[in-house]
Amino acid sequence: MYFIPLENPNKPTDLGIKVLLKNYIVHKDNPRLREAVYIHIEHLIGEKSFANDIAFIEIGQLEGDDENQIELFNLKSYIDYCNST
Repeated sequence: MYFIPLENPNKPTDLGIKVLLKNYIVHKDNPRLREAVYIHIEHLIGEKSFANDIAFIEIGQLEGDDENQIELFNLKSYIDYCNST
């Protein structure tokens, strides 16, 4: 799983992410997919950080090798970096 940081032009301080999944196309209609991704992120970064640091989450298909993709396990480090600047 990977993510791409997203920005909201109306609120530049809000951090959003797009979570990229290998088989999103297959599972996109599963009503529990979003819940599973949220739980996974919450376990990675903690409940408090999940509630306070991430403003919005999108989910999409992982395609190719984009230089902007960051492995999801690095999300906490990315959040800490964004909060320190």
